[in-house]
Amino acid sequence: AQFIADRPAIPSRADDAAFLLEQLLRGRGLPDATVTWSIPNPNLIVLEVDEGPASFLGEVRVEGAETPEQTELLAEQFRSAHIRGGQGQGRQVPYQPNLDAQGVSNINDYLNSIGYWDATVELKDTKRNASTNEVSADLLVRPGPLHKLATPTINSTQTVDTELLELLGSVGGQVADTETIKKTRKSVDDHYREHGYQYADVRMNATHNAGVTQLTFTVDPGRQFRVGNITLKGVEDTDPGRISRRFDRFHGQYYDVDEVNKQVNRLYGTGAFKSLQFVEHPREDGYLDLTLHVDEGKPTGYYLYGGAGSYEGFILGAGYYHRNLFNRLYSFRAQAEYTGIGLLGDVQLSNPFFLERDLTATARLYILTREREGYDKTELGLNFSLDWRVNEHYRLEGHFNNAIATITSTGIPTEDLGPTDYGVHVLGVTQSFDFREAAVANSEGFLGRLTTDLGFTLGDTSVGFLRTEGQGTYYWPW
Repeated sequence: AQFIADRPAIPSRADDAAFLLEQLLRGRGLPDATVTWSIPNPNLIVLEVDEGPASFLGEVRVEGAETPEQTELLAEQFRSAHIRGGQGQGRQVPYQPNLDAQGVSNINDYLNSIGYWDATVELKDTKRNASTNEVSADLLVRPGPLHKLATPTINSTQTVDTELLELLGSVGGQVADTETIKKTRKSVDDHYREHGYQYADVRMNATHNAGVTQLTFTVDPGRQFRVGNITLKGVEDTDPGRISRRFDRFHGQYYDVDEVNKQVNRLYGTGAFKSLQFVEHPREDGYLDLTLHVDEGKPTGYYLYGGAGSYEGFILGAGYYHRNLFNRLYSFRAQAEYTGIGLLGDVQLSNPFFLERDLTATARLYILTREREGYDKTELGLNFSLDWRVNEHYRLEGHFNNAIATITSTGIPTEDLGPTDYGVHVLGVTQSFDFREAAVANSEGFLGRLTTDLGFTLGDTSVGFLRTEGQGTYYWPW
């Protein structure tokens, strides 16, 4: 609108202005609104509006759904088309007749996605209540049979191995929803990639008939490759061996780009690189050479931060980091923090590839002082941890935490303070479980964590203890 207002009044610009306003009004619950224009002088566009009757989406009735819950789900699918298309006031959803077809399509797509591939959806009628300006919609749904998967078939230019045939055989009889079909397609793709067929052309066709869904795969595997030579280019400061040893395990193995990229992502995780890019060089003897182009980033930096909290009062902090210490990808961090209740000094050193494995070893030394009402506390700690991502679903972390504390009186009688000098030593393990389909998107799946610690205190009185803490969450997107 501002673009139009800032320019001379001409017919094409006036027509654009009328169109934009008309669409805006229809999205606000005026589906019959019309806008006409005139140009009384070269600097003025006049828009005349005929709003017509207001209309908002009212009750959506669905006939033919199998359960009350499904009835409401299908009604929501119809409503969603109008919700996305309009901007109503409060809880009112503008009704736009041109979006009815999208609402019907939404219902049909949803039924297909849960396995009703023969479903039909019909918008039987819409009625407007003049007193409430609400339009009710009546829909008829015929879901048809719930489809089950037949054993998928595969046509390939090469012999299909038994492992893949067994995998496809296990799919037969499952509900033919889109999730299962997508997983089946992915399992076929993954099978060929994991066996060195990185350039395999995999195509899938689905036919739906009489409650049965037949998946047919047509595959041209292409050439099978094993990993040959791996060379580095662009390395300047980092010890080349620290990078190349991440890929030693792949020499002579079937080339699986996903597994190679996992190690690339591990290197990215150190924060020492701007970019890491593999270039593939296929050879006639069935091997594929790889060249890793490395662009190193600036490894060092400083940072400052500040804030305030209801408990700590003011907060001021500063720190220094080095993400490629000794040119071996060690991560070092030193931080100091001053608050209204004390000081924190913290130094941490991590080795992301301990023993040249996918293990992260971390040592942390800290000192913490706190000024409480009636007493002060000083704590010195030294912690060690070893983190191992066993697979994509399971992570294991062992830790050994040690702390020595001293308490001094600033008002409370010493005899009322309890132990004033003591140490706490804890040996423990944390197990993490992540069965979500995609961690970033928080898709459906279980996420859990279980920590078990065995520890003891040393001081005037020594106490041993065993503690465990667990938490679990199941993500279920609506």
